[in-house]
Amino acid sequence: MSTTQIALDRINAVLNAAGLDDTIFSLRDANSSLFLLLFKKLFARTLPGVQAAPVGEQEHAANYEVLLRAIGDDVLGMDLSHLSPTQLAAGELAPLCNLAEIFSEL
Repeated sequence: MSTTQIALDRINAVLNAAGLDDTIFSLRDANSSLFLLLFKKLFARTLPGVQAAPVGEQEHAANYEVLLRAIGDDVLGMDLSHLSPTQLAAGELAPLCNLAEIFSEL
């Protein structure tokens, strides 16, 4: 199984565990909007300061920054600076796998 497929399987497992009836088939679909939706579903709150309809990597990176800060500070109480919002917004495989793993533990 490819690394990409492993990442997709992790993300889809998190979607399923959160009760979201959705499946992604491409890492292009694993963007900040998807992870913000997961956060909202798991914690019943919307994060302030996010772009509702992000366009482009810069806006997705800004959304990831807000999301990572909320998870790190408010939920886990730990530093998540090893995850780069820019790399997540670019759709890089390793950071997306790491974020999916974090969500699977929430």
